[in-house]
Amino acid sequence: MGLSSEKEKLGIEFTFKLSLPSKRHAEIVYKAIKPETLTPPSYRSRASISMENTTITLKITATDFTSLRAAVNSFLKLLKVSKELIDNLKR
Repeated sequence: MGLSSEKEKLGIEFTFKLSLPSKRHAEIVYKAIKPETLTPPSYRSRASISMENTTITLKITATDFTSLRAAVNSFLKLLKVSKELIDNLKR
């Protein structure tokens, strides 16, 4: 089974954009989240992350809504922890 047939099965998509106060903060979040997108925990969902200036874009695709919800929740928790770390570094 090739990659293209796997992608065809992943039909539900969620895109999240996060604007951060600086490019340095965006790089911190990007580097923290990127490894999690490289090894998906399930064949039912995939994630990719990109950065443009101070904006992080997280794209999650899944085969069904249950998988999408689980993946979105996982990545939102990671983003929340990253933001909390940045907030603590500012102090």
